[in-house]
Amino acid sequence: MSAAPQTVLIVDDDAVLRSSLESVLGSLGYRVLSTGSPDAAYQLLATESAIAVLLDVALATMSGLSLYLAMTHRWPQLQGRSR
Repeated sequence: MSAAPQTVLIVDDDAVLRSSLESVLGSLGYRVLSTGSPDAAYQLLATESAIAVLLDVALATMSGLSLYLAMTHRWPQLQGRSR
């Protein structure tokens, strides 16, 4: 019996880059969730568990840093997961 794939969330408002990251991570065996919306990302994390978030720091509607701070305040396990 194989383990369920680990989930990564991609938050980037560049659809081409987001799609490329989805393809690469999917081919590496990750379950990928993605969105271009900071609000949608926050809502996804409320219902889905991710081991990491790939976050664009220059989102159109909100600073990526602001989103990161909001996410790590609510889900501290995501803090410091950057590499």
